[in-house]
Amino acid sequence: KVLLCQARVRGFLARQQAIERQRAVPVIQSLARMKNAREHFLEMKCAAVLLQCVVRGWLASLMYQRAMQRTILMQSKIRSFVKKVQFQRYQMSAVTIQAEARVWKAKRMHAKLRHDHALLVNATATILQAAYRGYTFRKVLTSTNKLAIQIQKSARGFLARC
Repeated sequence: KVLLCQARVRGFLARQQAIERQRAVPVIQSLARMKNAREHFLEMKCAAVLLQCVVRGWLASLMYQRAMQRTILMQSKIRSFVKKVQFQRYQMSAVTIQAEARVWKAKRMHAKLRHDHALLVNATATILQAAYRGYTFRKVLTSTNKLAIQIQKSARGFLARC
């Protein structure tokens, strides 16, 4: 009788353990699925963070390149403007120097003509004045043509460099 009682108790305990194991299986499976889901979530999160970093880097690089292009363009425009102003100053200086040279030359020639006029008769003075006017006109015309050609060369060179 004691053996029978012990066998029943052992059977009862074994069934209880089996029931507890059966109840523990879904819990263990749930914990395993939770662990797998968490690992998958962390992998996806790391991948998303990496992707965000790459995209931010690409966008920053793109913005930097555009800023550099705009900076280079602006520097080019400023250099072009400075060169144009410098060219205009040189041109005005050349014109001023040429005008002063012509005035000085005209004064010198005028003094010579006044002296010659006093020595020569009216007809000789008229011939000299006509010759002088023709000479100065041709010289001014020649120098004007040369100056125009030089200005055109400079302008074409300047436009070609721009």
